[in-house]
Amino acid sequence: MSKMDDAVRQPSVAAIDHDHQVVAEYWKDEIGRVKNLSERELDVFLMLGTGKSNRTMAQQFNIAERTVKAHVTQILSKLDVESRLQAGLVSYAFQLLPENATPHPEPNPLVQSKSA
Repeated sequence: MSKMDDAVRQPSVAAIDHDHQVVAEYWKDEIGRVKNLSERELDVFLMLGTGKSNRTMAQQFNIAERTVKAHVTQILSKLDVESRLQAGLVSYAFQLLPENATPHPEPNPLVQSKSA
């Protein structure tokens, strides 16, 4: 396989960065509302962008599943989106932005988490 074949098959970094900007621009208003989330809501929000279930988040944060559902409801309201899917897409777009690219630390299961 030649270098030309590789170049055709793999998008350039500039193209990927441009795609990230387009995705982030589409959700610009909602991304701007992320600052309104509480610390725990932000934790849940970031995990929504990775496709985690309520059950998985509850286990990871050592909180009740109904508490996660309450956080998701608050996130939907604060971001002004209609569904969990939209919140997940906003989270994904938010995490694509260079200033948010640093992975959010996973909660330490040995530390007792506070639930809101």
